[in-house]
Order: sequence, then C-alpha cells, then structure tokens
Amino acid sequence: MRLQFDVWAEKEEGFLLPKVWVRVYGIRKVLREFMNLWAVGSMLGSTHIVDMETTRKNEFGRIQVAVLNPMLIPAHLDVVIGELF
Repeated sequence: MRLQFDVWAEKEEGFLLPKVWVRVYGIRKVLREFMNLWAVGSMLGSTHIVDMETTRKNEFGRIQVAVLNPMLIPAHLDVVIGELF
C-alpha cells in the first residue's frame, strides 16, 4: 500500500490587526457592564475581550480591542450610554 500526501493551506486575505488592552476610566460602576464596555471597545476598533473580572475589582473597565494603529487610540472620548453623557 502506498500513501500519498499533499500539503494544503487556505490563503488568508488581509493582515492581522494588533490587539491592545485598554483601560476605560470615567464610567460609573452601575454602568460598567459587559455590553457597555463592548460598545466602547467597538468605538475604538474591533472588541475581542471584555475583562469583567478585572473590571469588577477596579475603578476602570478593561477591554481588548484590535485596531489598525494603537497610537491612534484617543486619550479621551465622549460617549452616551442610554440617556447619560
């Protein structure tokens, strides 16, 4: 018996975006929820992880986002959550 193998791999299009962890300050504890933090991450890039364990233990939210250029993440961003600014 003779076995034959062929190496195959799908070609991926595009390029891998850098992922960065971002701390989000200024969101009151009652509003520091998963969906709110996910939405804030989406304003910066593509949200990948919302670290609720760290968020619950601290005065900030922690999210991981994929961005085109981490140097372009703004230091400040105005957001509206529900009816609150």
